[in-house]
Amino acid sequence: MLLRILIFILALCIGFIYPGIAGALVVGAILIVVFNGFKIRGYGAKRVFVTFALSSAVSFALMHFTGLLGASEVVHSKVEALRNELVKQGYTPKWFIISQKRNKLYNSILANSVVKSKHLEGKAIDLYIIDVNDDGVYDLTDFKLIEKAHDRIQRQNGRFRGHVFNYLKKGFFSRRMVHVEVEKL
Repeated sequence: MLLRILIFILALCIGFIYPGIAGALVVGAILIVVFNGFKIRGYGAKRVFVTFALSSAVSFALMHFTGLLGASEVVHSKVEALRNELVKQGYTPKWFIISQKRNKLYNSILANSVVKSKHLEGKAIDLYIIDVNDDGVYDLTDFKLIEKAHDRIQRQNGRFRGHVFNYLKKGFFSRRMVHVEVEKL
């Protein structure tokens, strides 16, 4: 039972880090083991397929509900331009996306969110930063590098006009978050 719980947690982590259809399919494949056990052959192809299909569909729906998908291409391009600018400056940014387009209900539940959040329109992405400058920690120095890169790409491309915010003073989990937004789609 403990092994199934650990596998379930692994599936959730994979879905969180790799949202989208591919991530939902991987989660569905992993959840076959959680719901059917390790003796998959004994259950028949129909049961395994139904478990896979339902798990994948529910995973994808949860990714949408929790805002792991759906930000505009402009804000995705801005995040990629930020990464490229930091790499060009000699840094190795390590981050993953934890929030994109949110629905109103989910947005209202989140502690750090605002009523008129850019996430509601798909104009924002929240990044969870591991490190930027390879010193092994995320701190104000890393955020300043992100800000500097942000200012540079914003000057180079008017589509990227918007803001970046840090949550360094917002608590243990939130302190590693960086909010990236665009003004217009």
